[in-house]
Amino acid sequence: MKTGTKVTLAFLGGAVAGAAVLAYLNRDKLDWDGIRPAAADLLDKGEKLKETLLAKFEALKEELSKDVEKKDEVLEDRDA
Repeated sequence: MKTGTKVTLAFLGGAVAGAAVLAYLNRDKLDWDGIRPAAADLLDKGEKLKETLLAKFEALKEELSKDVEKKDEVLEDRDA
């Protein structure tokens, strides 16, 4: 693993750990009524993104398989 990647992962890990400590220390002060709808909305957007990307991936996979079939036909015709 490259040094830049290690430093980036260490920074992100520290940021996550710091956020967790802050959340723990302020657990009584947090307004959960505001966080829950935002978290639900974020999860919903993530699911929609996942579905969109999977649909595009499947379309690309079908297109590539058609191109491979055409290539195989051309090679067979050339060899014949």
